[in-house]
Amino acid sequence: MATNKIDELLNILEHLFTKGVKIPLSGGRIVVRINEILEILEEIRESLPSEVRMAGDITEREEAILENAKKSAQLMIQKAEEKASLLINEEDVTQRAFEKAQDVMNEAMINARNIKRNTYQYLDELLNKAENGLFGCLNDVKNTKNILKSDVKKDRQVKVEEK
Repeated sequence: MATNKIDELLNILEHLFTKGVKIPLSGGRIVVRINEILEILEEIRESLPSEVRMAGDITEREEAILENAKKSAQLMIQKAEEKASLLINEEDVTQRAFEKAQDVMNEAMINARNIKRNTYQYLDELLNKAENGLFGCLNDVKNTKNILKSDVKKDRQVKVEEK
């Protein structure tokens, strides 16, 4: 019903504009009674259903909500990007630390093998010296034993000759 009244008021406005006095050489300008037009516009405003006015309010609130949502989303995206960057940096640091640990372990294993090899070589040299020393001692013992045997034989021969 309010729509019919609004249509009627708009038709009156249109009539006032089309029947207004045209000013010659003004590019289509007309003279109208401003008070009549203002009254009609006020009646149109009053005739607008409250839903139309509420729709305007809702649209404004909707725009504010959308703007807040955009800001919130942008903030969430920024935080997510920062977290992703931190995770990437942490992963990079972890990867480099893992690689460094692998290098240290490899170097330690190489050093351990070298130390083990050098220790075996040193022990082999010591054992060879000990073996050579022991062979020398064994030869000395054998020589001494042979000398003693030889002396014992000589003593027996001397005793036998003395008898």
